[in-house]
Amino acid sequence: MKYQIIALLAGFLFIAGFNSNISAQNNDPKVDVHLSLKARNHGDKVVLRWGFSEPGAWRYLNTQGFMLERYELDDKTNKSTGSQQFITMSGGPIKPWAKEQWAGKITSRDTFAVIAAQCLLGESSVLPDPDGNLMRTLQLQQAEEANRFTFALMAADLSPLASEGLGLRFEDKNVQQGKKYIYRLHANTNPEDRFRLDTALVVVAMSDIFAPATPVAPEIMPGDSLVTLKWRKSSGYTAYYVERSADGGKTWMRLNQH
Repeated sequence: MKYQIIALLAGFLFIAGFNSNISAQNNDPKVDVHLSLKARNHGDKVVLRWGFSEPGAWRYLNTQGFMLERYELDDKTNKSTGSQQFITMSGGPIKPWAKEQWAGKITSRDTFAVIAAQCLLGESSVLPDPDGNLMRTLQLQQAEEANRFTFALMAADLSPLASEGLGLRFEDKNVQQGKKYIYRLHANTNPEDRFRLDTALVVVAMSDIFAPATPVAPEIMPGDSLVTLKWRKSSGYTAYYVERSADGGKTWMRLNQH
């Protein structure tokens, strides 16, 4: 009987690298929010994924959206080949889907897309404090929002549909070989807003096509009516599927769904 480990590449690993970064100290009322932008070149398209560091900015940024722009260069000479300025990719701010869009695109099979929609659109479960303690109620609401934000990022890492619906993913299909693209991401905000966000950049050479690393072979430990599999985490992967074959690798049956 054979086993194989299939690493799930849906995610771009945005959860682990983020910590809250609040700079509202002294005379500075602004909250600093760090943006992270990553890209993968698949040859016929470039997939871009992004995230940000501050749960408290989530609802605000969902309303404002993100601007994604691109600058085109020659892959060999690094000279501009098109318009000598950044061009907006999406035609406007990229925002999460409305409820109607989610209803028309997700299915019960995509559990992580369902989780993302619930995190984004679900009603709050926090009730007013029975003793009238407003501060306690606000603390619970803040904790709930942070949990929603964390689970939304997890869902986005595990489902392309979830990340697109959350307004954290874009596919650039208008690409050409021999080109190099500089992508720039910034929030659609105003200087007087409460949150202060940086600008994220990533460079993609079309000659450098993304190739996933081979997952590490698992260690197999037979037992009494069971087999235990252990493996080391491979760089660049978010999660894994485990499959089993009873016919020498001709067919495979998935053992875990999530």
